Amino acid sequence: MARPQTLASSKLLIKLSTAAAPTVFAPQCGINSKSFNRSAESKDFAVYDCDDLDAPAWLEREVSTLQSDVSGNGWLVLSGADRWDDWLEKGDSRPVQIEINGTRTYQGNYKLTKLNYGAEEKDRIKVEVGLSSDGPVTRVAPVTP
Repeated sequence: MARPQTLASSKLLIKLSTAAAPTVFAPQCGINSKSFNRSAESKDFAVYDCDDLDAPAWLEREVSTLQSDVSGNGWLVLSGADRWDDWLEKGDSRPVQIEINGTRTYQGNYKLTKLNYGAEEKDRIKVEVGLSSDGPVTRVAPVTP
């Protein structure tokens, strides 16, 4: 068996837009645990056999909605605290990129839906964020420098 290639956690980047036009994306310092989740909601339909109505029906499914969520937590970097607070308080959608290994990039608008600060005695302040997609999230071609 060939050994599979795996990637370091540093190869998953959550990038927020830093400028309106042209849109520039930058990873968020301090966020050291992150996840990118995509999901599909489906509708189920029971399809009966017209020749044998006593037979169990088979379920068929159609995807009805798609969504994406991003979560992260880590150390609160003071220079980024205003950005998180402003985003949550304004309730607007902002462009976000999720990059995996520099070869796979997803992009879409997200709303900041969770912002938690916490700390334990004799420790540093931590931040936890949650983002929910607001519209399509698409896979985009990687930018070659």
